[in-house]
Amino acid sequence: MKFKLSCKEVSELVSRSLDEPLPWRQRLGVRLHHAYCRMCRRYAVQIRFLSHATRAWLHRQEKAGAGLSPEARARIREMLNSDHRPAPQPSGKVTPPASTK
Repeated sequence: MKFKLSCKEVSELVSRSLDEPLPWRQRLGVRLHHAYCRMCRRYAVQIRFLSHATRAWLHRQEKAGAGLSPEARARIREMLNSDHRPAPQPSGKVTPPASTK
């Protein structure tokens, strides 16, 4: 594993670290990169803040009884864990018929 990571690699690792622990070599590579890259440090702080804020909001919504049904949660979880992407929905625009001239 290389220790000099690009900003793109670091942003991907930081995002992944929110969901799963990184191996020590990757954590070290991220820390070394953060030592000299201010923008990636900012990104890490911002993405962690958003993650914590979202989780806290969801927790408050669940306590209040608001939110999605268990079935809807299960469907969303299944979609997020799979590579399946839903088909794009129609935009509602009407395409004019082709000219017959």
